[in-house]
Amino acid sequence: MTLTRTNGSADWALLVTCDAKAALGTHLSPGAGDAALFVSRGTGTLGEGNDALDVAPGPAVVKGESGSLSQEQSVSISEGGGQPRRDVVYLSEEFELAVEEGAEGPLDWGETVSESQENLSNAIRPAPPDMADIPGFPLATVLVTANAPSLSTGALDDLRAPAPLGNVRETAVEFESMATPGGRTNRVWEMDPTTEDFGSLMNDILESVADGSVIHVPPAIYDQTTGVEVNLPDVKIVGDGIDGAVQPDATPRVRKQADVVAFEGFDRMTIKGLFLRAQVSNTTSGIIGHERTTVRDCNIRSMGSHGIHIHQVTESNNPTQSVVDDVAVQYNDGSGVFLEENAGNPNTNAMKVSLRYARKNQGWAIDADGFGNRYLVQNFVGDGVGEGGIRVREGGHSNRAEVTYHEGKTRPTIRLDGNVNEAVVYRTGPNNYNLFEDNGTGNTKRQYTHLDMPEVQRGGTAHVEGLSVGIGAWEDLQNERAYETTYQNTTGGIKEVFVRAYADGSSGSQAIATTLKVAPTESFGSFPAGVADAAYLRDISSERTISVSAFVPDGHYYRVALGSSDESELNIWNERSWV
Repeated sequence: MTLTRTNGSADWALLVTCDAKAALGTHLSPGAGDAALFVSRGTGTLGEGNDALDVAPGPAVVKGESGSLSQEQSVSISEGGGQPRRDVVYLSEEFELAVEEGAEGPLDWGETVSESQENLSNAIRPAPPDMADIPGFPLATVLVTANAPSLSTGALDDLRAPAPLGNVRETAVEFESMATPGGRTNRVWEMDPTTEDFGSLMNDILESVADGSVIHVPPAIYDQTTGVEVNLPDVKIVGDGIDGAVQPDATPRVRKQADVVAFEGFDRMTIKGLFLRAQVSNTTSGIIGHERTTVRDCNIRSMGSHGIHIHQVTESNNPTQSVVDDVAVQYNDGSGVFLEENAGNPNTNAMKVSLRYARKNQGWAIDADGFGNRYLVQNFVGDGVGEGGIRVREGGHSNRAEVTYHEGKTRPTIRLDGNVNEAVVYRTGPNNYNLFEDNGTGNTKRQYTHLDMPEVQRGGTAHVEGLSVGIGAWEDLQNERAYETTYQNTTGGIKEVFVRAYADGSSGSQAIATTLKVAPTESFGSFPAGVADAAYLRDISSERTISVSAFVPDGHYYRVALGSSDESELNIWNERSWV
């Protein structure tokens, strides 16, 4: 059975709640038909006692308990007030029909719907109740227009969630990270932890899900003999997270038992919170991504090739804006992360690669092409194995490569074969003798030996050689900061800055570029002097964002510059202190 939400652009918290409820045991019963609990227009007349809606009979599961609506029933909807509102029709824990009224407000279509396409069903406001604190199974939203005596055509929007594949149990899923703007039709599916072949079951699930779905992987140890191919766009495969990614007993753990690629994705694939480890001799990578791949909170170990391979196979592939964040790569026969562009039309730009730990990979911790990318290794341990920490290959330019801590021997911490890049090393161990290898021109190299940066931790308190480093919460300073304005870090510690810029692309095929500069004085110099991070997008003809971030030492100055031929604006400016 396939169910879709007809409203493709409404930015509702309700949609995320429906996904969360489905994963935790509130959905249609397995095998329920398309007509089960379908909400349709009855008389359409509003007001108490009038049968505005009809709800078909059918079985459902509410908070893990099975029940049903035995026969068709009618539902009354209150009359419209001075402004429109959206109500939610739902099945209660007692398997009775109920209505939760929404707050009134004006119709609003946001910035993504053109005026000629505006209609009742694609307005993003007024939003319905999010139902997060109301037990029950949401069936449909009902748009009640201002002062209306009856419902309009297109007033209903189906919300029914089908039964997920596999076992459904109450598990702690980080749904906040799964929320996607724009009202996408996400469904949360759950892996069966008793499966004999992780890859085979995952491929079966992928044949049943819709674009933008979330597949939850419960904490367990899985064996994999079949490679997973993710061909649908924007699919997220999410485990419960790797707490301290270097731990050998972390779960959910996928043990590769055959010479296959664990995951290969072709359009905005996300892999989060998994430990991938090869248990047999193999020649393949752990993860291969082709189009805007995201890998977060993962540990990838003992692969026969690269841990993660972001690969622009053809000129039309667009890995731009791929993200690798908070990942550990260890004992891989290739590089930890390998970014490979197509020579005909290179497009591996505006990427972020952040490794919390890289140890004894035979290649580089990060080996990369591209323009305007940021590469960060928090802890690099070479011990004489592999090529080194970070390499920016010939042709790569305007990138920033950072290593927070390097404990190793004679391998270079950062090697620059391209031009106009920046390399920064914050701390090194006693056996490191080769920080930089520069084979290009116009590159900038810095070593901050006076900074004691934290080694692994990303939140709370980090302990470095007896020094307690507290990491503060992010502060939203969008309304207090501006482009082309110089600010100084006076916190007494290190400050982390994250800035995102937005352009709507309305003026055609344009470009947008953002740079974040950091310097000990207010004199930053001309590009690339002082550039701590840079991002660039070209040929944009629709809404896009780019982001930059950097650490600012105490007393240093920082400044954000925006270069663009589009009408661009500040979208996010967040800062937090490490003191």
